[in-house]
Amino acid sequence: MGLTNDKPLRPDQVNDHSQVTDESVLKRERVKFGLGTVLYQSEETGLGGVPTAIIRSLGGDDRHIGIFGCVNGLTSLFQWIGTLLIRRCKSNRKAMIVSMALGLSVASLIAASILFSSFSWFSGYSLWCYLGFSLLLAVIGGVQWNIESSWIGDLVPKHRLGWFTSVKWFIGVAGIFVFMNLIGRVCDRWPSPQGYSSVYIMFAGSFFVATFLYKSVTDRTPKSALFFSKGASNSERLNYRSNALWCYIAFYVLWAGGRTMLFTFWGAYLIDAFKFSMTKVAWMLSVQYMVSCIMVLVMGRFTDRTGHRIPLIIVTAIVGASMGLWVASAWFGVITIVIFQILNGAAGHTHSMLAINFGLEIFPDKGRSGYLAFSRIFIGVIAILMPVLAGRIMFRLHDFHYALWGAILTKYHVLFILSTIVTLCASVPLVIIGNRRVDAASASESIA
Repeated sequence: MGLTNDKPLRPDQVNDHSQVTDESVLKRERVKFGLGTVLYQSEETGLGGVPTAIIRSLGGDDRHIGIFGCVNGLTSLFQWIGTLLIRRCKSNRKAMIVSMALGLSVASLIAASILFSSFSWFSGYSLWCYLGFSLLLAVIGGVQWNIESSWIGDLVPKHRLGWFTSVKWFIGVAGIFVFMNLIGRVCDRWPSPQGYSSVYIMFAGSFFVATFLYKSVTDRTPKSALFFSKGASNSERLNYRSNALWCYIAFYVLWAGGRTMLFTFWGAYLIDAFKFSMTKVAWMLSVQYMVSCIMVLVMGRFTDRTGHRIPLIIVTAIVGASMGLWVASAWFGVITIVIFQILNGAAGHTHSMLAINFGLEIFPDKGRSGYLAFSRIFIGVIAILMPVLAGRIMFRLHDFHYALWGAILTKYHVLFILSTIVTLCASVPLVIIGNRRVDAASASESIA
């Protein structure tokens, strides 16, 4: 298979669902998806505390950091665009290539908005341009995430998802680890508009390379379903009556709500409380990535035998409880955060792999992309509201200090307590869902 040519698959290489069963093909494609993860997700997960530094350099405060924290929410909220793009293109590959072109364009605009901040005629607009384009890039990242998840679901049999995605995530995590440390060093070496803008120029280049990479990935014809009934069609709409669907949504809403509160301000906390540089922030986050490299491989093989729900419950509970270590840092210092990052290796990309695969496991083949997008709309709303709310709380508690057992608690610790409580509740819907699956819409709900 060349870079731009797609060799047709033989009938003995696919199953009844048109998913690929030839292991040699799947081995090749999971490497490509892993490299693609590095190229299109580095701007989302590899920035560390860099956005905080950029926002402050452009004159922003906690309120603006809270607005930037909406990126995760927008990534979820607008994934339905990916479903529509897949439906319009009638091809996962074509849809992904379009999204890469959009990512390249917006990353270039972000680089320009930072670079031009050094000019007096533009400096007053730089901060809001940076925030606006960053939020737009988050939307595009959500579109790409939806397309990739749907593509993998169309390509890989359910009983091979763990095997396939574990290596894909291993490559992705390792690559983002390298990207993250490179970004941290660049920003420490050149803490200026030129240095910060070069990071986004790097992202624009990664989108360009990813375009050619995805041209070589085996394509499958996506099975679409409508969000709503609309006239005569052979399609079915999504099954909104499924209890399993709403339990999945509730789980993700609680998880995203608590986690986004924490990760909106964790970089600022390390910088303010422990005087971390961008490189040190990157290395702190790297602890999680190093553990994740091992965890994704272990979990991938394990879940193909056991299913994804029970491991997901365990990981969610452990990581939720470990978030309290950020509060404990008031007494024990940065060592508790190092311990958290080790435990958090079970979250991050490991948790993402489990949660996404669980969704692919319980959602029907027809309308898979739509179910993923619909569930993420609710996640997006909460992941937008919580960082903005957190930003307002942090701004209001600007001078908050409270002495307790020999330590001084600040506004950060109040936020960490709230985020821990919310995240811990995320395991409950996973317990309730049991072995239920989302059934395709019944005949009465079909569109004649």
